[in-house]
Amino acid sequence: MPPRRNADTGGPQGTPPTPTPGPRAVGAGVLAAIEDAAASLRGRDLRGEELARAVAEVSARYTRAREELTEGSTSQDALCARLRFFLPRDLPKIEAPLAELARAGAWTAKPTLRVLDLGSGLGATALGAARYALRAGLAERVEVTAVDRDRRALELGETLAQAIARREALALGWSTRAEALSASSAAGEAPDLILLGFVLNELAEGVSEDDALERQRELLQALVGRLPEGGALIALEPALRPHSRRLSRLRDRLIADAGPAHVFAPCLHRGPCPMLERERDWCHESLPLALPEPVAAIAREAGLREAHLTYSYLTLTRAPGSLAALAADRAGYRVVSQPLRSKGKVELLICTDGPLRSLRRLDRHRSAHNRVVEDLGRGSVVAVQGAQPRGPRLEVLQDTDIEVLQTVAPDDEATPPM
Repeated sequence: MPPRRNADTGGPQGTPPTPTPGPRAVGAGVLAAIEDAAASLRGRDLRGEELARAVAEVSARYTRAREELTEGSTSQDALCARLRFFLPRDLPKIEAPLAELARAGAWTAKPTLRVLDLGSGLGATALGAARYALRAGLAERVEVTAVDRDRRALELGETLAQAIARREALALGWSTRAEALSASSAAGEAPDLILLGFVLNELAEGVSEDDALERQRELLQALVGRLPEGGALIALEPALRPHSRRLSRLRDRLIADAGPAHVFAPCLHRGPCPMLERERDWCHESLPLALPEPVAAIAREAGLREAHLTYSYLTLTRAPGSLAALAADRAGYRVVSQPLRSKGKVELLICTDGPLRSLRRLDRHRSAHNRVVEDLGRGSVVAVQGAQPRGPRLEVLQDTDIEVLQTVAPDDEATPPM
């Protein structure tokens, strides 16, 4: 049997895959624009140890109560930390969900892409979406409406967006609106893409888990209802277990609804989320990207990671469809772990709506048809033919055919910035 071809790279199936085309760490243009925007910080542009302390403090708040984060993230020091560290770190995270939409044929090129960024902050999510759409040829121009209750963050974000557009010669328009997140935030807008970057969890403040889920469900259904037929909504959330598991429960509720929102990703199936079966599990992503050195230096001093950008996400579309389109009529699986290597075998956890929970290949069965198992990271999507189910495992045999439909490299292969 001839080897299958890798759908992501076009190379032979047995060739080690490359990272998914699209997500890139920020480069010189964004870093220069950050320097331009920092001039508006009015004397509190922190450097060195002061900046590292501010970054560490903001990072600590991200793991605590949301109200504490809101109270502490609008100070001048915190704004500087967000601009110089968190923005360049978080900016690429939106690119992988957008790439999935395009790869599955659910996103078509538009002369002008209209983006509504709710809870925009400094605009990291919208800037990442705009840069990706323009780079990937999905739009000739991007118009962003940034909505947030923090006027100072909106002003700084607009200054930064203008600087990036100038530095990178982007056809990018940017307007702002100061208001709190609500279903009416999309009133009067005609967006093709709605973004909620690390803000959906605000609706969980001070209420029970069930009430939080209901608030989030109602908001997302209302927002998707304002999208055109080909529109999409992407919500990014922290990769922390409580936020990620809540997002999975929200996904299950949205699937149970009659619409208008249709769950496109991350799942390839419409069954209950299998990651909710055990309290210790949660579904999240890890982009194998290394931070550019100026940002990595801040991370080291603040005691934070220098690579592997983590987040959870949910992609909703107005039209029916899902990432399962990548597999067509074949058995497709999303990888939800890094390779788990032990003596004599390598194993990957997979997401399915049946009893299967892992893909395992014994070393003695290694062949040109299946060696890509070793090179797949969390978020990869594969089609598998000729494997043998054994309880919760799908056993990869010597002649098992694995086609890579979407590639994300393992965490030990972080890609440096361009």
